[in-house]
Amino acid sequence: MIDLLKQEFFKLVHQKGILFSPLVLFGLMLFVGISSKHTGDLNYYTTQSFAGGEWLDILLIIASANIVTMEFEHGTIKHMIAQHNNRFLIYFTKMMVVSAYCVVLHGFMFIFTIVVKYISYGSTHPFGAIYDNNQTVMQNLMTFLFSNFFLVC
Repeated sequence: MIDLLKQEFFKLVHQKGILFSPLVLFGLMLFVGISSKHTGDLNYYTTQSFAGGEWLDILLIIASANIVTMEFEHGTIKHMIAQHNNRFLIYFTKMMVVSAYCVVLHGFMFIFTIVVKYISYGSTHPFGAIYDNNQTVMQNLMTFLFSNFFLVC
């Protein structure tokens, strides 16, 4: 199982699309942040990570589809099964790798939310302001991130 995980992480790291997806996530979040500048409730966009959760879902679907289809495209799935590995074990390790990638992207999403907030709004809407459910903007943001994390990963 450890060898399968090492192989899957190696394949994940060496895919070009996987390495560019945090940049795509940042660009899409920045687009939402700049376009939401003239709307009414700016704290809402901050607590929702500038639609980062939705973009992250799409990027994870693309990444997991690429991971599985590349095995069949290059014929390496036959080699993996021929090594006396169980099919369930192969797909389980792929899901573990996608889950680890999900954790990394959620970390990037949190950092990008802070950066996009300061690029889009500056310091006019502080994270310490009371917003929804008598919680600060930062607490609402963390609630959103953790709920999205447990829904997706």
